[in-house]
Amino acid sequence: MNCGGLRNLPFTNFDQRPTLRGVWSWARSVLVLSLVLCGCTSREEKAVLLIEEISGAFARHGTNCDVLAKELDGLVAGNTDALDALAESDASKDARKRMGPYRKRIDAAVDVIVKNAATCGSDPRVTKVVEKLL
Repeated sequence: MNCGGLRNLPFTNFDQRPTLRGVWSWARSVLVLSLVLCGCTSREEKAVLLIEEISGAFARHGTNCDVLAKELDGLVAGNTDALDALAESDASKDARKRMGPYRKRIDAAVDVIVKNAATCGSDPRVTKVVEKLL
């Protein structure tokens, strides 16, 4: 059975039943990206959502550098405002104050990235994306 692009969806495995974990991961990604793209959140919230998605990519693909690099490229593409907000988060007292309510979420996401970066942390494609976060 040729299903085109459907075979590549994370929750679709035509040999087995869909897994709840795969469906949740896919649905969460769609929700986060839709919130980021629709403008329903503040600039700081967009930054936090982006870094949480990046940490999720590291958790899912931390040992597969090719897949991780592709997913990271897709996440940061077009999210320059969120990346700028992350970069500015420690630049001034005012920026630290705006990011204050999100500090625990940011720290948790960074911990996940650090924990899962051992294998692909030296890959140039992954390093390029991580440098944008700093």
